[in-house]
Amino acid sequence: MNKFTTTFSNKNYGRFGAFFWLTSFLFLSSFNQLFAQPTVTVRFANPQLDCVTGEYCMDVEFQSDIADEEIFGMNVRFFYDSRMLTFLNFGDFQGGYAAVSPDPPFVNTGGASSGPAFNFSGPATYVNGAMQLTNSGAPDILLTTNTWSKLFQVCFSINAPNVELDNFCPSVVWDLEQDPLNGGFFPTSDGIVITVVDPNPGQESTAATENVDQFNWEYIGGGSPPYGQFLEEDCIVGRCIDLEFDKTVDNSSPIIGDQIVFTLTLDNAGPDTASNIVVTDLLPDGFSHDSNDGGGSYDFMTGEWTISTILPGEDAILNITATVNSTGDYTNLAEVTTAIGNDPDSTPNNGVDTDMDTNVEDDPEDEDDGDGVVVDPQVADISLTKIATLDLGVDGILNPGDMINYAFTVTNTGDVTLTNITINDPQITVTGGPLASLTTGQSDNSTFTGSYTITQADIDAGFYTNSATVSGTAPNSDVIMDVSDDPNDLTDVDPDADGDPDDPTVVTFIQDANLALEKTGTFNDESGDGFAQVGETISYAFSVTNNGNVTITNVVITDPLVTVTGTTIASLAPGQTDNTSYTATYTITQSDIDAGNMTNTATATGTDPNGDPVSDDSDDPNDLTDVDDDTDGDPEDPTVTPTPQDANLALEKVGTFNDESGDGFAQVGETISYAFSVTNNGNVTITNINITDPLVTVSGGPIVSLAPGATDNTTFTASYTITQANIDAGSITNI
Repeated sequence: MNKFTTTFSNKNYGRFGAFFWLTSFLFLSSFNQLFAQPTVTVRFANPQLDCVTGEYCMDVEFQSDIADEEIFGMNVRFFYDSRMLTFLNFGDFQGGYAAVSPDPPFVNTGGASSGPAFNFSGPATYVNGAMQLTNSGAPDILLTTNTWSKLFQVCFSINAPNVELDNFCPSVVWDLEQDPLNGGFFPTSDGIVITVVDPNPGQESTAATENVDQFNWEYIGGGSPPYGQFLEEDCIVGRCIDLEFDKTVDNSSPIIGDQIVFTLTLDNAGPDTASNIVVTDLLPDGFSHDSNDGGGSYDFMTGEWTISTILPGEDAILNITATVNSTGDYTNLAEVTTAIGNDPDSTPNNGVDTDMDTNVEDDPEDEDDGDGVVVDPQVADISLTKIATLDLGVDGILNPGDMINYAFTVTNTGDVTLTNITINDPQITVTGGPLASLTTGQSDNSTFTGSYTITQADIDAGFYTNSATVSGTAPNSDVIMDVSDDPNDLTDVDPDADGDPDDPTVVTFIQDANLALEKTGTFNDESGDGFAQVGETISYAFSVTNNGNVTITNVVITDPLVTVTGTTIASLAPGQTDNTSYTATYTITQSDIDAGNMTNTATATGTDPNGDPVSDDSDDPNDLTDVDDDTDGDPEDPTVTPTPQDANLALEKVGTFNDESGDGFAQVGETISYAFSVTNNGNVTITNINITDPLVTVSGGPIVSLAPGATDNTTFTASYTITQANIDAGSITNI
């Protein structure tokens, strides 16, 4: 141990002999033996490198086993490796404390053999100084039993070429009493001495029991070197770097769907090399990553750009190409999240907007290791409305060949000017255009018109529907399109989800499903006598016409009194007449002849395009009465076919002389008997037949009914009494 006596010229001071202020402590301490003596522990803590001044400093902190103790003074004695550090000063005193004599402290560096005593790589340097409470008016710093109180700092410079800067862990060893178990290193050294303010108002201070918490070093016991060894506990990075990050975008107002390029530039303006650097730039959901190129490696899934090293004065650059999405967050932030090195003006991974003013773009008040860009996407959008007007022509009636006229309104609903605007509608004829340009918010309702010629199929459908498409070119050459909307349709369907409704333009037609059936009957006089005979026939002809404006299908004709023959009319267009598909024949009965005509009505039935039935009762075109029972505009006079009648009776009368006297001659008073035979020689039934005779009384009758060809010779009789005049005349004549 004597070798240290010669090596450190200022170390062998008595416990208080070196410092005049401590001499009084020793004198006063003899009066304080009745008071409890606290154990005060001191440590070096919170190593820090100030890259501006180049100082490596440690806080000197205290703790007591008795609460509310106040440090009065301390001999500050410690060893360090001179190959790694060079002592600078005591500083950053708290409260009323300051350095006292010796000020500046004594600093002695030992010979080559001094370092191994502590397991140092170079010679050991011994610092011997003091600090004291010099301003009693300052606020008290009272020690606690469970927290540490900083009173001052010890600062060094780093001997950079000799140390590992990425993991800088120098040992600084407190000197305690001469007992090696307490950290003493010299037989005559008392190590550090700590005094506390005496609670007795009449006294200045009292001694404390000193205890230390060594810094990056631990005792290994024994009274001979080495006394201890290196312990890696409080390490920092000894490099001074200055990472300055900048982020730009080549187009801050792109159109949605555009590709843009973010450029990330990281400069190292510090004196040392920065290493193991990670910049986090995770693209927000307003962008989709396409590609990237530049220095380091970029993982777009995590957003981490990893750079191994950046030398002083050099930079690293990364370009990220992304597509602008239609929705999402368009504020893109990036910052250094990891780096080995002390950056004096920024802290990795503490956010971009460090001044909390919401400005993230090149804000000089924010730390310079982060930056952001705010992209304001422009929407290229267009909308088209289409309105239809029905032109029924001069007759005002819906017919094939009538027109639908269309008016188009094109509006630029986006943020950029569109050019070369055209409208396409494959079903109609569009005239006008192209429109050269349309600025934001501008509308045009005069450049484009359209027309369509109505077909029978459209009328049958009941409507005509179609959509047009408008196209325009955005500044980035993208073609922007929109399907037309009918502004009168409030359904507002939006199948392409572009925010503009796309209801098709629908023109509705009023349908008139109307059938008209005519039926004519012709009496067939097969006997040629000009009169109707039972068994003769009537031929019927049917003419069915579509008087509506829609096609009628599956047309059939029925008649309850006759058998209709023919085939179903598959389709009957508006205005079309069919007079050949159906016929009918009727056999005349006696009742028809008696009636004098045959009257009946047929019915035509079909189906309109909507599947609904359409029917009409027949009309006799030869009957101008034109009754319209169903008010459909078509008359429904029944078909009446005359059956020519021949009402003809033949009466035969036979008189028989009754020779009651038997003499063969007529005598007054004898009688004549008359017999009557009535025959129906016509073609109609005769009813209520009576016979009268002006000269005789006819008895019998009447004959209720006598069919054509029938004879009645029993119903009527008569008797006449002969007069002299009759005898004189020789005969009786009467009708």
